[in-house]
Amino acid sequence: MADRKFIKGLCFDITKAFDLVNHAVLFEKLERYGIRGRALQWLKSYLENREQFVELDTCGSGKVFSNLETVNVGVPQGSVLGPLLFIIYINDILDLVKLGEKVMFVDDLSILISCNSKEELENTKEQMLLELRQWLTVNNLVEQGKKRQEIIFRTSNGMYADSLNEDDDVKSVSLLGIELDQNLRWKDHILKVSKKLNKALFGISRIAKICNRETAFSAYHALFHSVMTYDIALWGGSSEMQKLLIIQKKAIRYIMHTPKRKSCRKHF
Repeated sequence: MADRKFIKGLCFDITKAFDLVNHAVLFEKLERYGIRGRALQWLKSYLENREQFVELDTCGSGKVFSNLETVNVGVPQGSVLGPLLFIIYINDILDLVKLGEKVMFVDDLSILISCNSKEELENTKEQMLLELRQWLTVNNLVEQGKKRQEIIFRTSNGMYADSLNEDDDVKSVSLLGIELDQNLRWKDHILKVSKKLNKALFGISRIAKICNRETAFSAYHALFHSVMTYDIALWGGSSEMQKLLIIQKKAIRYIMHTPKRKSCRKHF
């Protein structure tokens, strides 16, 4: 933005990513990364020849089971090795999709591209999508196109166009629980957080009336504090933060049984 460039962010969603990991491709990548011999055989024994079946309850007539079928794809979700094997499986995307700055969190992929003009931005985007589609095809993965999010980041002085297309009116996108708006003012995110905090506030007010202070504090940390502090290092400097402080003061007053007009500064 300081270099007066057009910056576009794209957030991708990979359909059933853990369930589509191709075992043959995974074993080939593990061997290329140096996991060979007994270590590789151990991982193969962990994934190969797994079987699954479907169980249905027929409402009074007992349970019905399907035939056992061998599973040739996927890594076990909920296991210790599952996420690690998946990360190894998708790790080479950072090298094979060369365009853009890539940020990954397990199966959430975000790519930033920056150019000097809207036309160049569109061309770079199409080339990057081509590279991404090729990588997904080779690795037996599928992007859920309907969930793809795109946004152009720009300065607040109107230097940049709102979007590539005139009918495109995307002002913010959601990424890992954070609302990113075009100007990075965090207004949309703080509005979202304030709605969650107001709901938590109702619960805290009821709990504070019938329980002791220790219980009320436990409810505060579980329902309120955890929501308010999530990624606060990013958006905590926004001028909109004052709205959340007002809600927080109400929560403190409920817990400490402090009158509305009395200062609660010492209770923080």
